[in-house]
Amino acid sequence: MTLALVGGLIASLIGFHEARLERDRAVAAEAETEKQQARAERMAREEAEQRHRAEALLRRMEMQRARELFDHNEARAGLATLATLVRQYPDDPMLAEWLLNQLTQRSFPLPALAPILHGDEVVSAQFSPDGGRLLTVGRDSAARLWDARSGRPLFAPLQHGVDAGGRYRFTGGLYPMFAVWSPKGQRVATGASDHTARIWDAQTGQALTRPLVHSNWVTALAFSPDGAWLATGCKDGSAWFWNVTNGQPREVTLRHLDWVNFIVFSPDGTRVLTGADDRMARVWDVASGLPRSPLLPHEGIVKQGAFSRDGRRVVVASRRDVRPRLAGPAERRPLP
Repeated sequence: MTLALVGGLIASLIGFHEARLERDRAVAAEAETEKQQARAERMAREEAEQRHRAEALLRRMEMQRARELFDHNEARAGLATLATLVRQYPDDPMLAEWLLNQLTQRSFPLPALAPILHGDEVVSAQFSPDGGRLLTVGRDSAARLWDARSGRPLFAPLQHGVDAGGRYRFTGGLYPMFAVWSPKGQRVATGASDHTARIWDAQTGQALTRPLVHSNWVTALAFSPDGAWLATGCKDGSAWFWNVTNGQPREVTLRHLDWVNFIVFSPDGTRVLTGADDRMARVWDVASGLPRSPLLPHEGIVKQGAFSRDGRRVVVASRRDVRPRLAGPAERRPLP
């Protein structure tokens, strides 16, 4: 019996020891699990904080970008940036208030008409002097007149018969056709790479004269202030004056060494300013066709020019510089 009691006691002690070991292992495993959970939670918090800091930085950058766009008068882009921020952070009252202020304090233009569609690229668009019509020119070698209130075409396109797919296609930076209004909007003149200019009735779309034939591409157009004459420039370097009533040229020809890029009348209509690819500009007397200034040289091709309102000065722009000059016969020097 004694041996049996001793054996039972030993078995009990062994069982107790194993149970304690199992408990210790369970406690250790639970502690490790809690430790891992705590580590995972800490990492998640750190990741969330990093993500929050990155989002906050990106948000500040986008807000700064919106401010800069508004400061540089790029209101449309600024408004789009701000609207995106409001969508991303709908609970931010500051962003919503900022957007509302921009919308109420600024005037954003809205389309007045549906898009006016053309058959090809539109290269120019001009309102008539009274603002009631639009004159557009397309790369398809056609000028079109539209009602500026409804967007409807007024009549068939004005065309020269230029082959838009052939040799009169856009070449060397020159579009195949361009057009201008007369001062009172009664006429439209077009010039094209088919070597002609034409004068049209702006009310009916009918040609008013025969084609005004040139030796090469017509590269510049301008009506005189009284609308009685049309000045044209040509790729061959010549410039002409045409009677808008009968289409007859005057016996006056202005000459450059390369194609004429522009021709503009002085406010009183007695002089014109021309500029050409020969890197020269010049003021001419309309009545005689004689120069009223020496050649005005530039470093690059002369692209644009204009008279001052009083007609005493001209400004001429080339591809490399812009030079204002006095335009009177006694004072021909560049201005400082």
